[in-house]
Amino acid sequence: MKTLQFTIPVAHDRTVIVQEDCMPHFYPYLHRHHEAQLMWIVEGKGTLIADNSMHPFQENDIFLLGANQSHVF
Repeated sequence: MKTLQFTIPVAHDRTVIVQEDCMPHFYPYLHRHHEAQLMWIVEGKGTLIADNSMHPFQENDIFLLGANQSHVF
């Protein structure tokens, strides 16, 4: 599976940005971005693929993904 390079719109005067996504499904494509990502699963369950690892997830799980780490929930 090919990894897509994803560009997150980041204001240059900010160190941390918060984004809340309220969608019926997670972003479905294996991707990476230059920024590290802290992900809190408020609702839902499934499998996280990060690099060459698979991890089940459920409500209230928290993941820290490194910069340029390929991932898909």
